[in-house]
Amino acid sequence: MACAELGYRNDDTMQPTDPAYHLGQAASVRFVEDGALARHLRRATAIHRERREMLRNAISHDFADHLELILSTTGLPITALARRMSAERIAAVARRAAEHGVAVQILSTFAISADPQAGMMLRYGAIPTATIEEGLCLLRACFDG
Repeated sequence: MACAELGYRNDDTMQPTDPAYHLGQAASVRFVEDGALARHLRRATAIHRERREMLRNAISHDFADHLELILSTTGLPITALARRMSAERIAAVARRAAEHGVAVQILSTFAISADPQAGMMLRYGAIPTATIEEGLCLLRACFDG
């Protein structure tokens, strides 16, 4: 039986009268009551802590001549300001990185003033820990190229 035959719609219009609504609610309750949510949060927190430390250490050491780490205790992105590079040069670094499969967000995209701050955000939530070091090496080479 297809989901549509059960009355399931994959959008925000699902109502308590839809049969699949209660199935989703029951699964959510079981996820919490069985402790699976708590286990997931503990595991995800440990993984993100390890990734965050990898990025912080790399920026503080390997990128220290180009970037200044902005310390934060919340959120997944790591933010770093350019020490001497302009926003345009940081954008060029980001373009070179993208050509090598490394995505960074440049801070100037968030600017509302004519003189944007040069820097970048590195996100790590969905990146496997094993690939972070390689990505950082590729990014580092983009500063020199």
